[in-house]
Amino acid sequence: MIYDTQLAPMKTVPKKWQEFLAGKSETGMGYQVVNLTLEGGRKIEDVVIIQSALIGEIRGGDVSFDSERIVELEVTDKKWNFRAPPQ
Repeated sequence: MIYDTQLAPMKTVPKKWQEFLAGKSETGMGYQVVNLTLEGGRKIEDVVIIQSALIGEIRGGDVSFDSERIVELEVTDKKWNFRAPPQ
């Protein structure tokens, strides 16, 4: 198998949140849409989590944050077309 070295490594959510998400319903096949709250109160909305573990997409593009700083995670099941360009 050949891997593209240009791709950034995918972030994962900490094990605590993986276990939390594993018990929640999926927004679509294999993914959940969530809102995150980080230490300090910063909120990041419309985050796609794949297989309860991988941070796949964030509406509006790349948002840099340390996933170890997640203090709250809310499953919203808000569907959106993450292939469409941001508005």
